[in-house]
Amino acid sequence: MDTPITPEQTAPEATPVPQESPEPVNTATTSSTQEPEVAEAPTSSQDAPEEAQEAQEAQEPQPPKPRKARLRRAQQRRRLHNVILAGVFLLFLLVCFIVNLAVKDRDFSETENRNLAQKPAFSLTALTDGSYFSGLSSYTSDQFFARDKWMSLKLKCETIMGRKDASGIFLGSDDYLLSAPETPNDEALSRTIANINQFAADHSDLSMRMMLVPDSAMILSDKLPKNAPVRDQLQDIKNISGQLSGSVQLLDAASALMPHASEYIYYKTDHHWTSLGAYYAFSACSGQLGIASPVTDYDIYTVSDTFEGTLSSKSGSHKTTDTVQVYIPQSQIRYYVTYSDSTQRVCTIYQSSALESKDKYTVFFGGNHPKVEISTTANNQRVLLLFKDSYANSFVQFLLPYYQKIIMIDPRYYYDNLDSILTTENVTDVLFLYSADTFVKDTSLSDVLEVTGQPQEGTLNTAEDTPQPTQADVSTQESSEVSAAESADTSAAPDSASPNPSSEATDTP
Repeated sequence: MDTPITPEQTAPEATPVPQESPEPVNTATTSSTQEPEVAEAPTSSQDAPEEAQEAQEAQEPQPPKPRKARLRRAQQRRRLHNVILAGVFLLFLLVCFIVNLAVKDRDFSETENRNLAQKPAFSLTALTDGSYFSGLSSYTSDQFFARDKWMSLKLKCETIMGRKDASGIFLGSDDYLLSAPETPNDEALSRTIANINQFAADHSDLSMRMMLVPDSAMILSDKLPKNAPVRDQLQDIKNISGQLSGSVQLLDAASALMPHASEYIYYKTDHHWTSLGAYYAFSACSGQLGIASPVTDYDIYTVSDTFEGTLSSKSGSHKTTDTVQVYIPQSQIRYYVTYSDSTQRVCTIYQSSALESKDKYTVFFGGNHPKVEISTTANNQRVLLLFKDSYANSFVQFLLPYYQKIIMIDPRYYYDNLDSILTTENVTDVLFLYSADTFVKDTSLSDVLEVTGQPQEGTLNTAEDTPQPTQADVSTQESSEVSAAESADTSAAPDSASPNPSSEATDTP
């Protein structure tokens, strides 16, 4: 029988045993079974940091060897890629060099509408003064094969990157190309104005007028890219007006054009104004020209709708084309035209053959000539001496019914003096008609006016009396003008005559 355990019968408490103090250990003598401890040699202060660094590096995870191999292979691929690119580029240059040698050099670029540089002649003088390498650089650039295609590709790339200009031409809205007005050549401009004032003083009996036509970038400023740096050309014209003598009347073409800025008054791809723009300027200034009852009815013909002008050529942009129109006044006036640089006499100012070329603006007179004489059957004694640049070529079509003779002088190509014209042609009116952009930097007009009244040894042009046109000379004039218009573009039908040509001529291509 189990006996219950009482609290008194529990295990007795342990009796504390007094602890003996440890005996001192004799360091000299150790147990025979205990191996002796070897004391480490102290390390120097220089070795400690190196060992600590090695220990730290040992603790860091090391990249696996396969990763190093991948990095090495990637570097090799990059080097191979660079070598291949360099090889392809060198091969491309070699191919271009061979093709350039094989392709015949061009004299003229239809796209850029300019003469191209030719291979320079080698000489020691040209080599030493640097002109040879300069000419060689221009030659290589101009004669590079497929130059026109490369220019278009360059423009497309720049457009994608957000550029709003190309070769100094602004890429405006509605496919307009706009050239910023030139900064005036102050010295040349002052000389030109001084000679005009002197010319007016010497011929005070003549009615003298001037028309300076602003560029499209000035009148069509809303087409420009935002914040485009464009000079205030209207202020330049105002400054010129302030320097002219009272004998020279300035015709305000800008005020005539601005109300029609939304219409087709400038070409989109060319720096000239359209026939419509010239019409508005003529209509606004006809009273100041002494024309009391200007013609209001015109036969308007579209002679081309594929015109790509100078701005398109310079920029490389070929997004659109322009429409060229001619205005034939409905009047009984007949005329014939003679050119100083040709023996041909024609009964129209329009040359349909020019419409087969790139620069279709040359349909007016076939371009620029040193001197052009237009003799008409107008029943008056008015003779107009017109100093001009190419802007006047499309303006003259509106002047035909009002002068017995119009003598056009382009000072850029005219090297004779004016004495024979002034003394034999009975000039009554003088008109300076220029693009403002040309006028502020041109020096040729000043040169021509300066030699007037001075003896000159050699002349290119001799003024001669031209007989008045007979009915036989001009009997086919009207039909010639119509034929010139229709033969240029057989698909274009002539617009019907209207008292307000703006309603017919404002359609853009």
